[in-house]
Amino acid sequence: SIKLVGSAFTRNHLLALPSSLTGLDVTECSELETNDLVLLLSKCHNLKSLKLPSSCLIRDEVLSSIRQPSKLEELYIPDYAGITSQGLISLLLQCNNLKSLRLPMMNRASYGWQVNDEVLSSIPEASRPRLEELTIEDAREVTSDHLLSMLLELKGLEVLHIKNIGQMTPAIFGHLEQRSNLRVLSLGFFNRCEAMGLKSMLHQFAQSHTLEELDISSLCPLMEEGILAQIPQISSLKSLTLSGGVYGQPGDLQSMLSQFAQSQNLEKLNLIQTEDVNDKLLIQISQISSLKSLVLTSTVKYTFAGLKFMLSQFAQSRNLEELTIPLSERWNDDIHTQLKEISSLKSLVLVYKIRYSTPFSFYKYVDFMKNELKGVEIKMVFG
Repeated sequence: SIKLVGSAFTRNHLLALPSSLTGLDVTECSELETNDLVLLLSKCHNLKSLKLPSSCLIRDEVLSSIRQPSKLEELYIPDYAGITSQGLISLLLQCNNLKSLRLPMMNRASYGWQVNDEVLSSIPEASRPRLEELTIEDAREVTSDHLLSMLLELKGLEVLHIKNIGQMTPAIFGHLEQRSNLRVLSLGFFNRCEAMGLKSMLHQFAQSHTLEELDISSLCPLMEEGILAQIPQISSLKSLTLSGGVYGQPGDLQSMLSQFAQSQNLEKLNLIQTEDVNDKLLIQISQISSLKSLVLTSTVKYTFAGLKFMLSQFAQSRNLEELTIPLSERWNDDIHTQLKEISSLKSLVLVYKIRYSTPFSFYKYVDFMKNELKGVEIKMVFG
């Protein structure tokens, strides 16, 4: 297997790659020309894993150049590729041994199609029982009845990511809560979600002891009382992501974090554009000493004193390795000192809010932080 990174690959470089490759990852080679990619794929007879780059140059001829689709066990189709639905369907119909499949997000206005029932039905019947991982980046045109019927056939599924679900019905929740082999679940609701169904599903996961990662995103408030209280009861859970919307009643998020502080099972927590994060929440988060990764990109309502306290607690626990937090141009030396004292820290991502009106040389600040935090990978992203 090989992963190509960058854009400095010539045709001679590609020709020099062995035809016996079983794995090819070109997700970070978005500047590869269509003809070069066709040339590369046409010489690889034994590919079991293929991850294509995000590029409009990925056209149907690229998909049709795959020599032995029946050998593929992992297929990653990027978002907004220049392929047609028929091109994707023609490929999928030949993939009889798939274990992992990612279906792309496509804009109907620009590309004329989105993943729908027909695309989903093209997963061969031979592949369905053995499929272990399925990602559908945009399921708005997949009907709830067809989604349910497909899930019933995917008996070996362990990892499921479905985003932009048009309607999550009680029947789908009822099916998911019965899946004893599900390890990773990511659900994104575009329109309406049955909050009672979600609550019941989470309650059942607490009995199964298999779910390790849970990601819930919603554009609509999920105000059903007790939804968040079910999550810490899932003793097997190691990673939790909550994105957008409002979950439960006021104080439910703080109560949930308090329960995680007692169990000390959670290793990764992502709060992305959820409720305003204040000092009380930071205190609860800091008590979860088992955390190895923390992402906070919600609206900042905490004080520097609250942030300083949380960082000081992480310095004591010596477990936190990855941290993503909003950057403030008013950070002082106390914050820098606390960051330096987290000896376990390996990665720091600073989210810079563009709305700041005060001129702020963030690139110089990153250089400053790199000098301050030796051995820590530091990145700046805009949010």
